[in-house]
Amino acid sequence: MTRNILSLERPITEHRECALRQVPSVVSDYVQLAASRWGLGVAPLLAAALHHLCSVQAHRHRLRETHIGHSCPFNLIVCTQRPSQDRWFEYMGEAWMGVVRHNMRQHQAKGRERLEAEYRKLEQMRLLPVGMVGSPVPDQLDRQLFEVANQYKPCLVERRSGAAAALKALENCNDLCVLLTNGGMDPVEELLNSGRKVCLDLASLLNLSWSDIGLPGKSPVPTRGIVHLYWCTYASALRRLLLGLRSPWACNQPPILLVRQHDPACLNELPVEDKTKAWDELLLKGLIQRLALSEVRAWSLSPEASQMMVDFRKQSLQDWNGAVDPLALPDFFPSLALRMAMLLSALELNTESLNDASLVSVSVMERACCLAQWMASEHRDCLRWLKNPHAGDVDDLLHDRGIDTIDLETLKRAIPEKLQVNGPLSPRDLSRSFHRLPRKARDLALARLLKDGVIEELPDGRLRIAPTAANVSVSGG
Repeated sequence: MTRNILSLERPITEHRECALRQVPSVVSDYVQLAASRWGLGVAPLLAAALHHLCSVQAHRHRLRETHIGHSCPFNLIVCTQRPSQDRWFEYMGEAWMGVVRHNMRQHQAKGRERLEAEYRKLEQMRLLPVGMVGSPVPDQLDRQLFEVANQYKPCLVERRSGAAAALKALENCNDLCVLLTNGGMDPVEELLNSGRKVCLDLASLLNLSWSDIGLPGKSPVPTRGIVHLYWCTYASALRRLLLGLRSPWACNQPPILLVRQHDPACLNELPVEDKTKAWDELLLKGLIQRLALSEVRAWSLSPEASQMMVDFRKQSLQDWNGAVDPLALPDFFPSLALRMAMLLSALELNTESLNDASLVSVSVMERACCLAQWMASEHRDCLRWLKNPHAGDVDDLLHDRGIDTIDLETLKRAIPEKLQVNGPLSPRDLSRSFHRLPRKARDLALARLLKDGVIEELPDGRLRIAPTAANVSVSGG
């Protein structure tokens, strides 16, 4: 590791300052402007900006490591303390996401059959000799084909959270790269409410996509494509998905970067100035190249960059060996470093001519490793916060939102508190006091409390605090 790549143990503020120095000025200027106007920290905004830039690159840049393929898009979850609907992520990406919405609305207005007929007609016109009476101007024909093709298969963004919806969108995506993002409800809540199998199917799909392995589909031949996500969720929901006793992702978590959003956004309109214009132009230019199905650029590492990558992998294994918990995948952050290296190299291609455009230089690889190390520090900070909730973070589990059906430890604390305040209760009355507490979860928690001697059953079937526990604070005081 070089001296410019900070140790993971350094303060997280140093990592953020270092990360801002690694990205182009267009990105850092926009992020700092948005942070000051919206009252947000730099971390979620910078992570979201990099996510947008990788999304518009899609398949256009690839790097192969023997059995694993890498492309720019990555997965990101921004976590807040409370549910939020501010959608600042979409404000940042309006330059390209607005085009996607337009194409989807045109598809709905014209209909699939009409667009398919238009596309076939334009393809036949392309076969006519140039200059023949009735033949279109080549540039005009290319523009029409470009427009119709992207309205015919416009699904670059999908707002439902399951694997089935992602695969359906992939079938209707012109370049086979789909972003899963927030829809009408919290995506993690939607996923958890869909059942354990739906959660596992999505984890499997994201893992396959991350390693560039064929995706499952209706065809006997696996589908090639990229499915990646940006979700904004809140702490209680994310804990259930990642850290609950019966968490569906506990043993099979897909490679997702976690970043904490400390404060809610005050989403004011950003001023129209050079910083915002340059950012929008950068996104739009990348999207046009993507929609035009530009030729894929295959990247490789220079010998010096390859050695730096080896050192970074070793350091990552040491940093995460028994650190937070097994949720941090050993190859997650080195893979992010490679994706950041391709992104930074692609952005340099937009501004200057490189002698060997397919080779990642050691200087770019060093900057990418710095970004990946910053991401690792944010990921670890968010995991620690999720694993050690404060009192205010879990209020939703004990009040209006009901009890988390997989968090039995919380339920085992809450039941004695109810009995201590309300006196002996029947199991049925106990369920009613927790709104929609499922019978299975209630009975399992009661069985454990009875076995531990915390509560006891009266002859009439009601439950009360056991005499030996009556003088002990159930909240731990």
